[in-house]
Amino acid sequence: EREVEEADIIKVVDDTLYLLNPYRGLLVIDISDPDNPSILGRARILGYPIDMYVVGGQAYIGVSRDYSFWYTYWTMMGAGSGVSLDYQIGSQIMVVNLFDSSNPTVVVTIDLEGQLTDTRRVGHVIYAVSTCHSWYRYYSDAEEEATDQTYVVSINVDDPYDVQEVERVD
Repeated sequence: EREVEEADIIKVVDDTLYLLNPYRGLLVIDISDPDNPSILGRARILGYPIDMYVVGGQAYIGVSRDYSFWYTYWTMMGAGSGVSLDYQIGSQIMVVNLFDSSNPTVVVTIDLEGQLTDTRRVGHVIYAVSTCHSWYRYYSDAEEEATDQTYVVSINVDDPYDVQEVERVD
């Protein structure tokens, strides 16, 4: 029997609050003294956060990147800095190592086509629902006809350093 868990963007584990924010990334906050919380660390997460699970020292984060934050990136790097923009369309499931709370680190990413809309964790499997809108094919190398398509993908997260897509159903 496997436990079904719904995701959230805020998670409390013992005296630590994990907060997923589209502008600040993943914040790790010490709440052992509720009157004086302090930020322990932060992981840069680019894109629009959809869901997060915190399990066994790892955060599993679903991020939609259909609407890339190129403006924020461009402003942070300085317009005209000569830095090329890495525009990415699509979504990702990211695994963030939380064992060093002062330095949470993205260790694995799984790319997903389209816009991630929802996830569920069932045991060691994350099920993700994503939609490829017809305009998505315009920006990709795909040769299929440009139609809307929704799919569910199962991702095995039993080993956080060897996360693998198991199956996809369109």
